[in-house]
Amino acid sequence: MRNLGHLQQFEMVLRARSPLFIGSGLTYHKHEYCYQSQKKTVSIIDQDAFFRLLIERNCIDVYEAFVLNQPKNLYAFLSHECRFSAEQIERITKYQVSAADALSENKPLQELHAFMRGANGDAYIPGSSLKGALRTILLCDLISREKKGSWPKGKNKKESSLRMGELEGAYFHTLSLQKKVSGEIKNDPVNSIMRGVSVSDSGVISDQQMILCQKIDVCPDGNQNRVNVCRECVKPGTEISFTVTLDQSVLKNTITASTILQTIQKYSHFYEEQFDSSFERPDGDAGISYENAIVLGGGSGYFSKTIPYVYLGAEKGLEETAEIMKWLFPRNSEKTGIHDFDVETGISPHMLKYTKYNGALYPYGVCEVMIR
Repeated sequence: MRNLGHLQQFEMVLRARSPLFIGSGLTYHKHEYCYQSQKKTVSIIDQDAFFRLLIERNCIDVYEAFVLNQPKNLYAFLSHECRFSAEQIERITKYQVSAADALSENKPLQELHAFMRGANGDAYIPGSSLKGALRTILLCDLISREKKGSWPKGKNKKESSLRMGELEGAYFHTLSLQKKVSGEIKNDPVNSIMRGVSVSDSGVISDQQMILCQKIDVCPDGNQNRVNVCRECVKPGTEISFTVTLDQSVLKNTITASTILQTIQKYSHFYEEQFDSSFERPDGDAGISYENAIVLGGGSGYFSKTIPYVYLGAEKGLEETAEIMKWLFPRNSEKTGIHDFDVETGISPHMLKYTKYNGALYPYGVCEVMIR
């Protein structure tokens, strides 16, 4: 911990207990990466270097035919039909990661959803991702201690979202930097106490710490449904560092390093008791702990990013969340909506997002939090 006048600065470290996915929005199709089944690795191809080499080797027409005929394995195509050497394939590779349990030579290849990477190609986690998770946890703690206003029941998801912003403003937008004419504090983000919390982008995550993970939905009864989605993730055991700065001229010691840890511990118990415990353990579950942990990133689910259960309690929170799920995922024509029976099921959303690593099943995005 460093004290710089009214600023307190410390290192926050996340240790991934399960695969962690922070999506960049990029997707790699199966003709854009090389899967080597013997090494169980995937090489992401540099498209500019790749096409220069195709032109040099007079292989453009052959490659077009390969793409149009539903490609199976780019590595086999390049090494056998184009006769590229291992050195040439390495020369056109941007980076390489472990295929882990996600891909197999006996199954069709999938599109890969890429992890967040900087301009230089290094994987990292934006500070905004961690700050967003902390913001939700801090808000839940404030709500659990004091209920302000009424729940923002809307006629549709847009109206509900706007009213939700007003409710959150009652807890966070409490500074007097902007006021209405009457002198009342304005519900504006400029008045948010979260402006006193600054989180840096993480340090670089090496490609050796990255793996591919297939998405697996787990039902409340423990049954599994494998989804044709493959994500680039941080592997379990990896430590990721951020610099957190607290401006106590804004926070007035309402948020400190120690209170952040206490709030995370409190929320981790709530998450496990209210949501995770609603699902039977699937066969092969790794049995990880939620103690002193946050649930972060893509695949971590709606529950970890929202507040209905905290504000309304288990029963009414379930009913409200089920309605929100119906708004977000409406039924098609006369077919039954996928969330129509969430209340009867006893939990909403009614799927827990899992993946497989080293033969065991893990929920996405569970990270132990440490302060150094």
